[in-house]
Amino acid sequence: MQAKNSDNYKWGMLFVAYICKKRTHMKRSYLLIALVSGLFISRPAQAQIPVVSKVADKITPEFTIGIKLGANFQTVTSKTTLDDAYNAGIMGGLFIGLTKGKWGVQVEGIARSAKITTKADPNTGTASATLNALNLDVPVLLEYKVIPRVWLQVGPQFTSVISSSTTGTPYKYNYFLKTSEFQALAGLQVILPGRFTAGARYVLGLTDVNNLPTTLSAANEKWNNHSIQLYAGFRFM
Repeated sequence: MQAKNSDNYKWGMLFVAYICKKRTHMKRSYLLIALVSGLFISRPAQAQIPVVSKVADKITPEFTIGIKLGANFQTVTSKTTLDDAYNAGIMGGLFIGLTKGKWGVQVEGIARSAKITTKADPNTGTASATLNALNLDVPVLLEYKVIPRVWLQVGPQFTSVISSSTTGTPYKYNYFLKTSEFQALAGLQVILPGRFTAGARYVLGLTDVNNLPTTLSAANEKWNNHSIQLYAGFRFM
């Protein structure tokens, strides 16, 4: 009876060892399957990363921000009251832009000085006067690359007088001229080496800026601003 029990014990231990060995083999098989599956799954994912990067590069525009400084030559067309000579002033400010391929958009905030002189009237003995203004210009420009490094810029511009003064007359600036207007702008900008830029623009006033009292005969005249601008800039990025 004891020998039979001993045999049963041995067979039981062999069965337990077989089961443990089988489970260990199954665990190793599952681990191998998981490793192989992970390898095949991760390789396509890794292969997709360069593709996604290339697609992002194609659709993401280039961002630009910088400063600019230049000269402004301005006149106001008038038949009888204002001198039509171009007077020099300075301009400077910031610009930001987005470009992709041959197209782009640029928005600027420019402070610009302007000087306008009135004509002397020998019949009334009125001497010429000078009207000085500091303007804020906000152009919104559509850009198109004409040739490498050369961009055509066109768009509207809103202008508002920040401060003003007059000499040679008791009247204030807004006695003669309105203090805000819309303008149209067109010009060329060149992208130079070393993040520098240079450009030239022509600005045409679309608003009649004549603000003289209606009791004066010259109040019926139409006055428009005209400006030629030359500038240089630097792009931070």
